[in-house]
Amino acid sequence: MELPDGVRKMNFCDLIKELERQSSPRPSDYSMNKLYSYITRFLSHFSKERFMIGGSTEENTRLRTSIDDGDYDYLLISEIAIPSEYIEYKRDRPSCFVHVNGSFMQEQFPDIEMVDGKYLPSSLLSEIKPEAYKHVGDIIKLLCENDDKIGVNEVKIVYSRKKHKDYIPMFPIKGNPKGLDKWIKRDRKSHWPPEDTVNRVSKCQFFFVAKPAPVKAEKEKDFCLAYSMAEKELSEALRTVQKRVLLIVKAFNKYYIWRLISCCERFRLDTYQKWQAKVCAMRCQAF
Repeated sequence: MELPDGVRKMNFCDLIKELERQSSPRPSDYSMNKLYSYITRFLSHFSKERFMIGGSTEENTRLRTSIDDGDYDYLLISEIAIPSEYIEYKRDRPSCFVHVNGSFMQEQFPDIEMVDGKYLPSSLLSEIKPEAYKHVGDIIKLLCENDDKIGVNEVKIVYSRKKHKDYIPMFPIKGNPKGLDKWIKRDRKSHWPPEDTVNRVSKCQFFFVAKPAPVKAEKEKDFCLAYSMAEKELSEALRTVQKRVLLIVKAFNKYYIWRLISCCERFRLDTYQKWQAKVCAMRCQAF
Protein backbone atom coordinates (compact mmCIF):
# COMPACT_ATOMS: atom_id res chain seq x y z
CA MET A 1 0.00 0.00 0.00
CA GLU A 2 1.47 3.33 -1.09
CA LEU A 3 1.76 6.24 1.29
CA PRO A 4 0.04 9.48 0.22
CA ASP A 5 2.38 11.86 -1.62
CA GLY A 6 1.99 14.52 1.05
CA VAL A 7 3.19 12.13 3.74
CA ARG A 8 6.09 10.75 1.71
CA LYS A 9 7.51 14.26 1.23
CA MET A 10 7.45 15.13 4.93
CA ASN A 11 10.62 15.39 6.97
CA PHE A 12 10.84 13.33 10.15
CA CYS A 13 9.66 16.07 12.52
CA ASP A 14 6.65 16.89 10.35
CA LEU A 15 5.85 13.19 10.10
CA ILE A 16 5.77 12.91 13.89
CA LYS A 17 3.40 15.88 14.08
CA GLU A 18 1.18 14.31 11.42
CA LEU A 19 1.00 11.02 13.34
CA GLU A 20 0.12 12.89 16.53
CA ARG A 21 -2.58 14.75 14.63
CA GLN A 22 -3.97 11.51 13.21
CA SER A 23 -4.12 9.93 16.67
CA SER A 24 -5.78 12.87 18.39
CA PRO A 25 -9.40 12.39 19.56
CA ARG A 26 -12.22 13.32 17.18
CA PRO A 27 -15.66 14.73 18.00
CA SER A 28 -17.09 11.43 16.76
CA ASP A 29 -15.18 9.61 19.52
CA TYR A 30 -16.99 11.64 22.15
CA SER A 31 -20.30 11.03 20.38
CA MET A 32 -19.81 7.28 20.22
CA ASN A 33 -18.75 7.13 23.86
CA LYS A 34 -21.87 9.04 24.78
CA LEU A 35 -24.07 6.76 22.71
CA TYR A 36 -22.77 3.60 24.32
CA SER A 37 -22.90 5.09 27.80
CA TYR A 38 -26.61 5.72 27.17
CA ILE A 39 -27.05 2.11 26.08
CA THR A 40 -25.22 0.77 29.13
CA ARG A 41 -27.29 2.99 31.40
CA PHE A 42 -30.44 1.66 29.75
CA LEU A 43 -29.28 -1.95 30.15
CA SER A 44 -28.42 -1.39 33.82
CA HIS A 45 -32.12 -1.32 34.69
CA PHE A 46 -32.50 -5.02 33.98
CA SER A 47 -29.03 -6.44 33.27
CA LYS A 48 -25.34 -6.13 34.08
CA GLU A 49 -24.37 -6.34 30.42
CA ARG A 50 -22.26 -3.41 29.24
CA PHE A 51 -20.99 -1.73 26.10
CA MET A 52 -17.52 -0.18 26.12
CA ILE A 53 -15.28 1.36 23.50
CA GLY A 54 -11.79 -0.06 23.74
CA GLY A 55 -8.59 -0.49 21.83
CA SER A 56 -6.60 2.29 20.22
CA THR A 57 -9.56 4.69 20.17
CA GLU A 58 -9.63 4.81 23.97
CA GLU A 59 -5.83 4.83 24.11
CA ASN A 60 -5.54 7.78 21.68
CA THR A 61 -3.19 5.79 19.45
CA ARG A 62 -5.60 5.14 16.60
CA LEU A 63 -4.22 6.45 13.30
CA ARG A 64 -6.81 7.96 10.98
CA THR A 65 -6.56 9.56 7.58
CA SER A 66 -9.04 11.19 5.23
CA ILE A 67 -9.47 7.87 3.40
CA ASP A 68 -9.11 5.37 6.24
CA ASP A 69 -10.78 5.99 9.58
CA GLY A 70 -9.44 2.82 11.16
CA ASP A 71 -11.37 0.41 13.35
CA TYR A 72 -13.65 0.94 16.30
CA ASP A 73 -13.49 -1.82 18.92
CA TYR A 74 -16.78 -2.27 20.75
CA LEU A 75 -16.40 -4.40 23.87
CA LEU A 76 -19.54 -6.34 24.73
CA ILE A 77 -19.29 -7.28 28.40
CA SER A 78 -21.44 -10.20 29.51
CA GLU A 79 -23.03 -10.23 32.95
CA ILE A 80 -21.54 -13.69 33.52
CA ALA A 81 -18.42 -13.16 35.64
CA ILE A 82 -15.79 -15.91 35.69
CA PRO A 83 -14.25 -16.48 39.15
CA SER A 84 -10.46 -16.34 38.85
CA GLU A 85 -10.05 -19.63 40.74
CA TYR A 86 -11.65 -21.47 37.80
CA ILE A 87 -8.98 -20.32 35.33
CA GLU A 88 -6.58 -23.07 34.27
CA TYR A 89 -3.18 -21.93 32.98
CA LYS A 90 -1.18 -24.15 30.65
CA ARG A 91 2.60 -24.51 30.76
CA ASP A 92 2.96 -25.39 27.08
CA ARG A 93 1.54 -22.10 25.75
CA PRO A 94 1.70 -18.35 26.48
CA SER A 95 0.27 -17.65 29.93
CA CYS A 96 -2.49 -15.40 28.62
CA PHE A 97 -4.14 -18.34 26.80
CA VAL A 98 -6.19 -20.34 29.26
CA HIS A 99 -9.03 -22.79 29.77
CA VAL A 100 -11.96 -22.21 32.10
CA ASN A 101 -13.39 -24.89 34.37
CA GLY A 102 -17.10 -24.47 33.75
CA SER A 103 -18.39 -26.44 36.74
CA PHE A 104 -19.57 -23.25 38.47
CA MET A 105 -21.99 -22.60 35.58
CA GLN A 106 -23.60 -26.01 35.25
CA GLU A 107 -26.41 -25.34 37.73
CA GLN A 108 -27.18 -21.89 36.32
CA PHE A 109 -26.86 -22.94 32.66
CA PRO A 110 -27.55 -26.69 32.46
CA ASP A 111 -28.04 -26.55 28.68
CA ILE A 112 -24.45 -25.50 28.00
CA GLU A 113 -22.46 -28.53 26.89
CA MET A 114 -18.97 -28.44 28.38
CA VAL A 115 -15.95 -29.40 26.29
CA ASP A 116 -14.49 -32.70 27.50
CA GLY A 117 -17.25 -32.64 30.11
CA LYS A 118 -15.44 -29.93 32.06
CA TYR A 119 -14.34 -26.84 30.15
CA LEU A 120 -16.35 -23.79 29.17
CA PRO A 121 -16.75 -23.71 25.37
CA SER A 122 -15.14 -20.69 23.74
CA SER A 123 -17.97 -20.71 21.20
CA LEU A 124 -19.99 -18.78 23.81
CA LEU A 125 -17.90 -15.74 22.86
CA SER A 126 -17.17 -16.52 19.23
CA GLU A 127 -20.40 -14.71 18.44
CA ILE A 128 -23.19 -13.02 20.39
CA LYS A 129 -25.08 -15.97 21.84
CA PRO A 130 -28.19 -15.85 24.06
CA GLU A 131 -26.50 -18.05 26.66
CA ALA A 132 -23.96 -15.29 27.29
CA TYR A 133 -26.05 -12.23 26.38
CA LYS A 134 -29.71 -11.63 27.06
CA HIS A 135 -30.08 -8.18 25.51
CA VAL A 136 -26.90 -7.07 23.70
CA GLY A 137 -27.76 -8.91 20.49
CA ASP A 138 -31.08 -7.09 20.17
CA ILE A 139 -29.39 -3.72 20.82
CA ILE A 140 -26.83 -4.32 18.06
CA LYS A 141 -29.55 -5.33 15.60
CA LEU A 142 -31.44 -2.15 16.48
CA LEU A 143 -28.34 0.00 15.93
CA CYS A 144 -27.58 -1.64 12.59
CA GLU A 145 -31.15 -1.23 11.39
CA ASN A 146 -31.16 2.45 12.37
CA ASP A 147 -27.63 3.23 11.18
CA ASP A 148 -26.45 4.11 14.71
CA LYS A 149 -29.11 6.78 15.19
CA ILE A 150 -30.86 7.01 18.51
CA GLY A 151 -33.39 9.32 20.10
CA VAL A 152 -32.74 10.37 23.70
CA ASN A 153 -35.29 12.22 25.86
CA GLU A 154 -37.22 13.30 22.76
CA VAL A 155 -34.14 15.08 21.43
CA LYS A 156 -32.80 13.26 18.42
CA ILE A 157 -29.05 12.81 18.66
CA VAL A 158 -27.48 11.40 15.51
CA TYR A 159 -24.14 9.62 15.38
CA SER A 160 -22.51 8.85 12.07
CA ARG A 161 -21.90 5.17 11.63
CA LYS A 162 -18.29 4.06 11.34
CA LYS A 163 -17.29 1.91 8.39
CA HIS A 164 -15.07 -0.43 10.40
CA LYS A 165 -16.56 -2.04 13.49
CA ASP A 166 -15.35 -4.92 15.59
CA TYR A 167 -17.79 -6.22 18.19
CA ILE A 168 -15.79 -8.17 20.77
CA PRO A 169 -17.77 -10.36 23.20
CA MET A 170 -16.12 -10.67 26.62
CA PHE A 171 -16.57 -12.37 29.96
CA PRO A 172 -15.43 -10.29 32.96
CA ILE A 173 -13.16 -11.96 35.49
CA LYS A 174 -14.12 -11.91 39.15
CA GLY A 175 -10.76 -11.48 40.85
CA ASN A 176 -7.28 -11.04 39.41
CA PRO A 177 -5.48 -13.13 36.81
CA LYS A 178 -2.33 -15.01 37.71
CA GLY A 179 0.83 -12.93 37.58
CA LEU A 180 -0.73 -9.57 38.42
CA ASP A 181 0.79 -9.46 41.91
CA LYS A 182 4.21 -10.25 40.47
CA TRP A 183 3.81 -7.50 37.86
CA ILE A 184 2.83 -4.97 40.54
CA LYS A 185 5.93 -5.77 42.62
CA ARG A 186 8.32 -5.83 39.65
CA ASP A 187 11.51 -3.79 40.00
CA ARG A 188 11.26 -0.90 37.52
CA LYS A 189 14.65 0.64 36.85
CA SER A 190 13.13 3.02 34.30
CA HIS A 191 10.48 4.12 36.85
CA TRP A 192 7.81 3.41 34.26
CA PRO A 193 4.95 3.01 34.62
CA PRO A 194 4.74 5.39 37.59
CA GLU A 195 3.50 4.06 40.90
CA ASP A 196 0.08 5.71 40.68
CA THR A 197 -0.49 4.03 37.29
CA VAL A 198 0.56 0.66 38.72
CA ASN A 199 -1.97 1.16 41.53
CA ARG A 200 -4.75 1.95 39.05
CA VAL A 201 -3.87 -1.07 36.92
CA SER A 202 -4.05 -3.29 40.00
CA LYS A 203 -7.67 -2.18 40.49
CA CYS A 204 -8.72 -2.67 36.86
CA GLN A 205 -11.15 -5.32 35.75
CA PHE A 206 -9.86 -8.02 33.43
CA PHE A 207 -11.67 -10.06 30.80
CA PHE A 208 -11.72 -13.14 28.56
CA VAL A 209 -12.13 -13.24 24.81
CA ALA A 210 -12.46 -16.30 22.57
CA LYS A 211 -9.11 -16.66 20.85
CA PRO A 212 -7.11 -19.81 20.04
CA ALA A 213 -3.56 -20.06 21.33
CA PRO A 214 -0.80 -19.52 18.73
CA VAL A 215 0.71 -22.91 19.64
CA LYS A 216 -1.07 -26.14 20.54
CA ALA A 217 -4.39 -24.46 19.93
CA GLU A 218 -7.57 -26.06 21.21
CA LYS A 219 -10.08 -23.80 19.54
CA GLU A 220 -13.13 -25.32 21.24
CA LYS A 221 -11.97 -24.28 24.72
CA ASP A 222 -9.21 -21.66 24.30
CA PHE A 223 -9.75 -18.25 25.85
CA CYS A 224 -7.36 -15.34 26.00
CA LEU A 225 -7.01 -12.87 28.85
CA ALA A 226 -7.84 -9.31 27.81
CA TYR A 227 -6.42 -6.27 29.59
CA SER A 228 -8.42 -3.50 27.91
CA MET A 229 -8.80 -1.26 30.96
CA ALA A 230 -5.20 -1.81 32.07
CA GLU A 231 -3.90 -1.00 28.58
CA LYS A 232 -5.81 2.27 28.64
CA GLU A 233 -4.16 3.21 31.95
CA LEU A 234 -0.71 2.35 30.59
CA SER A 235 -1.32 4.31 27.38
CA GLU A 236 -2.28 7.39 29.36
CA ALA A 237 1.00 7.07 31.27
CA LEU A 238 3.19 6.89 28.16
CA ARG A 239 5.92 9.49 28.03
CA THR A 240 6.10 11.64 24.91
CA VAL A 241 8.99 9.71 23.39
CA GLN A 242 7.29 6.37 24.14
CA LYS A 243 4.07 7.42 22.45
CA ARG A 244 5.91 8.75 19.42
CA VAL A 245 7.80 5.48 19.01
CA LEU A 246 4.52 3.57 19.31
CA LEU A 247 2.87 5.76 16.66
CA ILE A 248 5.81 5.28 14.28
CA VAL A 249 5.70 1.50 14.67
CA LYS A 250 1.91 1.48 14.23
CA ALA A 251 2.13 3.65 11.12
CA PHE A 252 4.67 1.32 9.55
CA ASN A 253 2.55 -1.72 10.35
CA LYS A 254 -0.63 -0.02 9.16
CA TYR A 255 0.71 0.62 5.68
CA TYR A 256 2.96 -2.37 5.12
CA ILE A 257 2.04 -5.28 7.39
CA TRP A 258 -1.41 -4.93 8.96
CA ARG A 259 -3.45 -5.92 5.92
CA LEU A 260 -1.39 -9.04 5.28
CA ILE A 261 -1.89 -10.85 8.57
CA SER A 262 -4.71 -12.62 10.36
CA CYS A 263 -6.78 -11.29 13.24
CA CYS A 264 -4.97 -13.51 15.76
CA GLU A 265 -1.59 -12.30 14.51
CA ARG A 266 -2.79 -8.69 14.82
CA PHE A 267 -3.46 -9.27 18.51
CA ARG A 268 0.12 -10.44 19.06
CA LEU A 269 1.51 -7.65 16.88
CA ASP A 270 -0.35 -5.04 18.93
CA THR A 271 1.24 -6.43 22.09
CA TYR A 272 4.67 -6.35 20.41
CA GLN A 273 4.17 -2.74 19.32
CA LYS A 274 3.56 -1.61 22.90
CA TRP A 275 6.56 -3.56 24.17
CA GLN A 276 8.75 -2.09 21.42
CA ALA A 277 7.62 1.44 22.29
CA LYS A 278 8.73 0.94 25.88
CA VAL A 279 12.11 -0.60 24.96
CA CYS A 280 12.97 2.01 22.32
CA ALA A 281 11.97 4.88 24.57
CA MET A 282 14.15 3.55 27.39
CA ARG A 283 17.11 3.36 25.00
CA CYS A 284 16.48 6.92 23.77
CA GLN A 285 16.45 8.23 27.32
CA ALA A 286 19.77 6.53 28.05
CA PHE A 287 21.59 8.92 25.71
